Amino acid sequence: MYGSVFKRLWKIWEWGIGRTVAATIAAHINSISVGMCQGYSAVLIPQLQATHFAHITQDDASWIASLGVISTPGGAILAGLLTEVLGRKTAIQLTSVPFLIGWAIIAFSTGKFSLYLGRFISGLAIGMASACYIYVAEIAHPDQRGFLSAFGPIFVSLGVLIVYSLGYLMTWKSVATLCAVVAVISFSVVHIIPESPSWSVSKKKITQAKTALIWLRRNPAIADEELAQIMASVKTSQDDTEEKNLMHYISNFVKPCVWKPFLILIVFFLFQEGTGMYVVLYYAVNVFQKLGSSMNDYVASIVVALVRLIMSILGSIC
Repeated sequence: MYGSVFKRLWKIWEWGIGRTVAATIAAHINSISVGMCQGYSAVLIPQLQATHFAHITQDDASWIASLGVISTPGGAILAGLLTEVLGRKTAIQLTSVPFLIGWAIIAFSTGKFSLYLGRFISGLAIGMASACYIYVAEIAHPDQRGFLSAFGPIFVSLGVLIVYSLGYLMTWKSVATLCAVVAVISFSVVHIIPESPSWSVSKKKITQAKTALIWLRRNPAIADEELAQIMASVKTSQDDTEEKNLMHYISNFVKPCVWKPFLILIVFFLFQEGTGMYVVLYYAVNVFQKLGSSMNDYVASIVVALVRLIMSILGSIC
């Protein structure tokens, strides 16, 4: 009985959305690194202060935390260029490189300036990780796109939980070393998955796009049908680009269907930032130290990260 159930589940996995889910997970290993980078300062700063490493002051601690964010916009812009020129898959792989370099610099740092540099480079990688979302949106079937797109926040939350847990168990240099290992794993695993079919078609690599779709869908007939849809969509998009000038695109921003959703997003993110969630994320252990919690400060931070992960999963389901 159990054998037949397992075989049915395996068939659904293998011939259903299994490979698409696998490719999504592979791409979002970088999102684990994003969560690790975001949560790392919460375990790093208390250990630096406790050991009096490089005589870190409060101002220094603030720079260590914030430099992991300051470079993020630059990384996002770089990701946009890389995804268009080199492809979505290659951009995701290249995201692992600054993560690896940043973590390596932190792991071997001997002073605060090397910590600054490592955090800055890691922050650049956080911005570059936006390529993961583009890739997942393009490989997912429209019926599965919303579900698979929700994997990003889940993996970020998982990264935060992992780094808080590691910070409770070992020193900050050991944690940085293990975070670098995650970057290596991400680079290696992404090598296995196919390139985005949409990008391949836009670069006139039709055979590569078809191979990718067959790998993802496991059904040549479905792959051919989806390939035809992608080719038609890309052709329409390219024709529009050739016919319309810059002023046409600028005029689109005054349309209600454009500025209203944009305004909603801006307001949403302003409220999100105003909640102070990132203050807690980057300084969790210090926050609980200041509060005088009866629970171990690191354990309390782990509990917060666990609740965040659970809520991320529930949010994706809803």
